[in-house]
Amino acid sequence: MAEAPTLSDSDIVTHFAKLTPNQINHNLDVGTDIFSLIHINMRSFNDKMDQFEILLNEINIDFKCIIISETWFTDTTFLGKFAIDGFNLYCDCRSGKAGGGIAVYIHDSLDVRVTDVQLDGCESLLLQIGESGRKLCSVLAVYRAPSGSLSAFLGSLARTLPTLPSSSVVVGDIKIDINPENDLDSFSNNYQNLLNKYGFYNTIITPTRFGDSKTSLLDHILINKPGNNLKSCTIDYDISDHLPVCLSFVYKNLTQRTGDKRFSTCHQKIDFQLLNERITEFDWSPIFQITDTNLAFETLNDNYLSIIKNSSKTTSVIKRSKQRTFNKPWMTSEIFQLREKRTSLHIKSKKEPFNTDLQKKYKSFRNFVTTKIRNAKSEYYKNQFSNCKSNQNEKWRFVNTILNRNAQSENHVILRDKSGSICENQHINADVFNKFFTKVGTDLANALPPSKHSFEYYFENADWQINTHFDFYEIDATDILKVIDSFSIRKATGPDGIPMRSIKDSKHIIIPVLVYLTNLIIKSSVFPNCLKIARVKPLFKKGDRYVCTNYRPLSVLSSKSKIN
Repeated sequence: MAEAPTLSDSDIVTHFAKLTPNQINHNLDVGTDIFSLIHINMRSFNDKMDQFEILLNEINIDFKCIIISETWFTDTTFLGKFAIDGFNLYCDCRSGKAGGGIAVYIHDSLDVRVTDVQLDGCESLLLQIGESGRKLCSVLAVYRAPSGSLSAFLGSLARTLPTLPSSSVVVGDIKIDINPENDLDSFSNNYQNLLNKYGFYNTIITPTRFGDSKTSLLDHILINKPGNNLKSCTIDYDISDHLPVCLSFVYKNLTQRTGDKRFSTCHQKIDFQLLNERITEFDWSPIFQITDTNLAFETLNDNYLSIIKNSSKTTSVIKRSKQRTFNKPWMTSEIFQLREKRTSLHIKSKKEPFNTDLQKKYKSFRNFVTTKIRNAKSEYYKNQFSNCKSNQNEKWRFVNTILNRNAQSENHVILRDKSGSICENQHINADVFNKFFTKVGTDLANALPPSKHSFEYYFENADWQINTHFDFYEIDATDILKVIDSFSIRKATGPDGIPMRSIKDSKHIIIPVLVYLTNLIIKSSVFPNCLKIARVKPLFKKGDRYVCTNYRPLSVLSSKSKIN
């Protein structure tokens, strides 16, 4: 019986070599049922973030996955600077030193679960990607350091590949040349034999790096499930010494099964005009008969939330994926023309690698264009900062925009458990943060050496006169009004669910109630339990983002707590 024919890499993928950015969307498939990804070895993402976003804008494909190798991130890198609107960022970097590193951006419409994986001499991330509760594929992103042991890497790869599920994609700068035009060494042959053994195919089949003496295929996109209209390409773009590589394939169109409901969310919208009318009409007098502080505040909360509920409408918001743009405001028409000329010189230099005059001309012009872009960017930010320097709020809003501090939410925090494995279960992580934040004060106090004196000693030996008596005075409506007016309507709503805007809008109606309750606290010497509750959010400080001790707690109090 004849053996079934073995598929070659070229049999399973339609590959396009050295496309220009404008040619890609005419060759790769696009659409809601297409999974598309791009990878590039960046050699310092910090220096080339702007150039990369311009490249994404030129390509004009709504990628589901963006992979950057050689990010040169460290544990102290501020990742918010590298956030891209519409994507969630996952990183693996070297501890305590620069160099290497891998970063993966996943479209925010997709579900992601990060799994710990160890490849010798590599930074790597394994991400299980799904949509609407259904698995799409797994992506293993890899950067292999050239100084690492190839034998050890191949050994760890042999242990990892058979554990990967079907529909897996392995992407990265593997640093193993498999260009069929070159004389391959034993490691390259062993690597390809290993891929064949576990049913992986390379979809990038033309060179990705052009050196002075030879061209190499070092950047690989491997798949273990042929079919699904696979298309790949290399991009002729001089952002680094490696060409960007892309892959697209079809997955089951979930949109036809679930429609737009998979992007639909329910949203409670308050009609503030109606809310104020109902607050005005409501009879608040029973609260003035309550002398129990806790009961009085609970009654206010219940009545207020009932009015808010009756003044709100539930609306369904449909979220549709939109094409994201990465235009930079400092990119003038002159710079675009210079960049086109630079690209043209780059292509010519690749065709004539031994033409030293042409190589020198290209590098000189490339550096000139890079300097031109940096100067234009610097001048733009200088002018923008000058325009808002008289307004502190605008100034900080501008600074936060530059640093991308608001571009990526930190509500979804990922931690490592005691075994070192990555944990994405938010209930478990919340419990870890709760234990850490509630014990950190006690732990710090216990770490301090005991004092030689009691607290009375310091009072007795103080240089200032101690008052042994003081009085509380009741407050009036003017005091409460000053406090309310000092707050912004943009203050976050606390655990009581009462927005600050509603209190400010209805302050003249609600002030008598707030005056009574505040004075009730003073008279009874009881601070109500409901005002002691805060919604605590962990904010990253510095260091390893997967360690809870590198976060500080931010407490969001209820609106009434800020007033009382």
